[in-house]
Amino acid sequence: MAADSTRRLRPVLGGNASRAVDETTISHLATSIACHNYCKSSRPAATIRPLYPRPTAAKHDRHSGVGASPLDDLSRSDSYERWAPVIVTKCMHGMDGRSAPCIKEADRTNLVEAQELLYPAFRLKLPTFSNAQMKAKWLSQGLHVERMRVSEDQLWAEYPPFQGQNMVFSHALYRGDPPPDIWSENGCMGHNVSHLSFVHDLKANASHLANGSSVDTLVVATSPDSWSFQHFIDRVAVVWSQAQLVIPTTTKNGTAIVTGREPRDAIVNEIYDVMVGQHLHDPQSVFAKRLVFSCRAPLIHPFTTQRITENILQLLPPAPSESNRNVICSSHGRTAARRLTGEGKF
Repeated sequence: MAADSTRRLRPVLGGNASRAVDETTISHLATSIACHNYCKSSRPAATIRPLYPRPTAAKHDRHSGVGASPLDDLSRSDSYERWAPVIVTKCMHGMDGRSAPCIKEADRTNLVEAQELLYPAFRLKLPTFSNAQMKAKWLSQGLHVERMRVSEDQLWAEYPPFQGQNMVFSHALYRGDPPPDIWSENGCMGHNVSHLSFVHDLKANASHLANGSSVDTLVVATSPDSWSFQHFIDRVAVVWSQAQLVIPTTTKNGTAIVTGREPRDAIVNEIYDVMVGQHLHDPQSVFAKRLVFSCRAPLIHPFTTQRITENILQLLPPAPSESNRNVICSSHGRTAARRLTGEGKF
């Protein structure tokens, strides 16, 4: 690999830990579908691969520091074995002061658990193009996406390592920040999203905060357009997947998630029931004994995509026999910006 690309793929502990991916990545990179195809198979697929081999979980401890939450069945899942981030829980020499463990150790507040997450690099197989003109047009746009580069052989989209953060606050209140359902740098997964509204001094009496709705564990996932299936899958589910690294899965029934307005599609509510015990939409305030802030998460990564898929597949009936398979077409008919040529006839 060329020296330039090697530099771009090198993990970095310092720097801004918020690594939300540019929107153009989604609009230009249809190859994210390849990850969904991979998720539905129990065997490795050729369409998505790590850039560098990694040790198995039995030979390599991904946790740096002490005090990470139990991972239950997550540690035995395919997504965790192949794609889980390195979890750093202690502030070490050379780390940026904005890294989650360094924030926790700098002041005595109600921030009780902090993880800096280092996601491994990966690559996706490029789409199969029907002609050279279409390929050239796609590449002319894809080559300018900040978070992705096309390999020299023009067969792969290569993603560098990403960083994320999990923060757990004790006795904290969500009161509308980060704001839900708006496209803003201050929104969940935006570059400037803040956790400061959840912070209070340990000496402060937090009992008065519990006047409204109250839950044991709350995941904040107030991302843009959370009511739509598309952005529920590529944002809300991503935040929830990352949050699972600090939430034991045995506590699912005691976990709530807060997002924006009620989903437009019934299937979103069905998936919520797989994820958590309660989903809250546009509440004025919610008090939580443990509030999980995971809004600093990568928009595209195999770990987060596979994790939600694994949870859904666990509740599905056994797969049909090879002679009884169905092909399902998911229409974009309700999205005015997208149309499939000849969809009506199909």
